[in-house]
Amino acid sequence: MSELIRDPIEGYCGLHGYETMPGRWKLPETVPTQARDDAMAHLPIAQAACAPAEPDQAKKWLGMLGTIVAGNMPAAEAQMRLKAYVGLMRIPAGMVNREVLDRAGRRFKFFPAYAELAEFVDAERAKLEERARRLRLIAEGPRSSASPVRSVVKSVCAPPSAKPAQIELTDGLGRQQILDYWTARFAGQTPAEARAAAENRGKAEDAAE
Repeated sequence: MSELIRDPIEGYCGLHGYETMPGRWKLPETVPTQARDDAMAHLPIAQAACAPAEPDQAKKWLGMLGTIVAGNMPAAEAQMRLKAYVGLMRIPAGMVNREVLDRAGRRFKFFPAYAELAEFVDAERAKLEERARRLRLIAEGPRSSASPVRSVVKSVCAPPSAKPAQIELTDGLGRQQILDYWTARFAGQTPAEARAAAENRGKAEDAAE
């Protein structure tokens, strides 16, 4: 199920060869029956995680965060802030766990101001709501008898590993020459032809100067 709702990985040819980056998630054209049933089972849990945590749970979580990042702040001031934060913030139930507490502890070096903590809480809530949204779309998606859909690496060119017989010849080229090299490769030239084209352009530019 996690493979269906995680962001895809997109590949592209950059200055340092084949590189990857997170892509934009979209609902698969068809959803296997098993995946749809799994999403339906996980959806209530994901929706509950988006709901506000119980005040006592939120207070305990904030108290643990305060212990981690309070530093030299007087205990009375920390308690006063915590009391105010609990009354104002809608901390989602899915945030009240060790994983998110660890992220918050690494994010804040000092006891955070309300605006800083609110920004962090909003970002975590957005993640939970997006997970629930994707599960709902999959649960409602068109049925298919196919095997579960897996995240696919999308690329604008094949990675070097896909063409083991060809070694990319970019060593020693300058920034512009590397761009020229990959432009030639996209056009269908062999590594040797692309290398020659990049070097010839560099020589022509040097001569013009």
